[in-house]
Amino acid sequence: MLTRRSVMLGAAGTPLLRIPALAQAAEWREDLRAALSEKQLETLGAELLPPDDPLWDKAHQILVSAAAAKTPYKMAEYLSSIPDEFRREWSRRVTANPVIVLLWTATKIKKPPKGDITPWCAAFMNWCLSNANPRIAGTGSPSSQSFLHWGTEVWNKSSGKAPANAKRGDVAVFTHKSDPGHGHVTFFYGLSKDNPKYVDVLGGNQSDSFRKSSYPMSADLELVTIRTASGLRDA
Repeated sequence: MLTRRSVMLGAAGTPLLRIPALAQAAEWREDLRAALSEKQLETLGAELLPPDDPLWDKAHQILVSAAAAKTPYKMAEYLSSIPDEFRREWSRRVTANPVIVLLWTATKIKKPPKGDITPWCAAFMNWCLSNANPRIAGTGSPSSQSFLHWGTEVWNKSSGKAPANAKRGDVAVFTHKSDPGHGHVTFFYGLSKDNPKYVDVLGGNQSDSFRKSSYPMSADLELVTIRTASGLRDA
């Protein structure tokens, strides 16, 4: 769920490719070619597509359409409904899914992680927030745990109660009890109708894809906080 092959932004700094703003194909191509030639976009475990591959254009248009939804949760809904080819990691291909590659443009990474396992849930969350209209400040971090103190808390596990005050579109943060430095960040959907001890969430890097999932609130991967910010909640 959280330890999956993915891609990353290999240099610190501001996002390289502001997806919605790059409406002109020529400008889009120039920026992408520069990022690839300067190795600012790097892949762990898979090669990147050549800069002139038409699949980059398809990925770019998917994210432009997602950003048109304006609110982060609705962007997540849109991406969970795109064709399976772009909704999932390309585990059986030599190249990486360009939609997931471009999510990392909203994330600043000072030191690339080693190996070929890179969770992308926080990159997805930061991309949705940074492309919201109006824009919502994210954390700029590739770590799910960077959201532990982000925004305003509306629920905490210490309450001992179900998250009744949380609303669809809030940010749910999970932490591994066995590895507190890692976990998962996603959008809260609601309490599961099938099991009151579970919550339904919508996000990225869930079974290697954009999708809705149900997670137990108390397990090794534990729901620890739900947070919100102005403009975040689904209308």
